[in-house]
Amino acid sequence: MPRIQAFKSTNLLADKKRSKEYVKHFVTIPTSIIKTLDWKKGDELVFIMENGKVVLRKRGG
Repeated sequence: MPRIQAFKSTNLLADKKRSKEYVKHFVTIPTSIIKTLDWKKGDELVFIMENGKVVLRKRGG
C-alpha cells in the first residue's frame, strides 16, 4: 500500500536571525507497481492534478 511520510526541517538563512521551516514529503510505492510500470531508479517523474486526483507519470513516457 502506498504511504506518505513527512519530515520537518529547518533552513537557516544567511543572517542566522531568521529561519524558514519547510516539510519534505516522501511517497512509498510498492515494488510490484514499480516493476509493472517498468520504472527504473533515476527515472524522472511528473506529478499532475486531474479531477482532484494526483497522477504520477514518467517524464517523456
